[in-house]
Amino acid sequence: KKVLYIALAIALSAMTATSCSQDLLDIQQKGAVSMEDFYQTDDDATAAIAAVYNQVMGFFYDYKFMTNLPSDDVYAGGGQRGDNIQWSYINEFAISSSNLPSGYYRTPYAIIYRCNLIIDKFDPAESSIKARAVAEARFWRAWAHMLLTIYFGNPPKIDYVMDGSERPENTPASNLALIISEFDAAASALPSKQNVNDKAGGIRVTREAALAFEGKAQLYNNDFAGAKTNLKKVIDSGKYDLVPGSESMNL
Repeated sequence: KKVLYIALAIALSAMTATSCSQDLLDIQQKGAVSMEDFYQTDDDATAAIAAVYNQVMGFFYDYKFMTNLPSDDVYAGGGQRGDNIQWSYINEFAISSSNLPSGYYRTPYAIIYRCNLIIDKFDPAESSIKARAVAEARFWRAWAHMLLTIYFGNPPKIDYVMDGSERPENTPASNLALIISEFDAAASALPSKQNVNDKAGGIRVTREAALAFEGKAQLYNNDFAGAKTNLKKVIDSGKYDLVPGSESMNL
């Protein structure tokens, strides 16, 4: 027994020495980069803005219905009453805080958060790639704020990276002034497509896309002259056109 006790004591001493010299539980997570180490390079900027596009793409399905169901262009059908009932509520102007899917409020703010990280962390003066990422982030931040304003009136304006303790309130006035200025700033920094058939150039937002949405925001702000000016710039660019009816049936 004495020999056994001695062996156990030696083993425990070895384990204690090992745990003191190296914390075996402190293992760096694989495939993850800390925020302090990210937002540095051009590749980081490309990945960060791609994450914004990914979030927008995930929201497009809901956005499409929320934007069109209140009109007379779309009817919320289904197999029976209750099939996709949330679409019926929107179609019938019967939405309320109890039946509106929370994603319509939550997801635009998730997009805004990702955009604010890009705008706060990257210096556009350092490279053309970072400059474009920041310009696109300003576009999508304005776009998300515009949707929230259209849907909810005067929602909180979030134009910086907030910490978890902040509890923003609705703005006392419309956010449209900020939205219009952000679209304008994005338009001045974004490139244009080469021509109508430039599909590669149209994958990402362009100068004319920013001008078009700026014009739309100006319409909501009753600035019809400003909207006319910016929308005419898009038309006069010759780089966009209406989709022919025969082609739109195949989209």
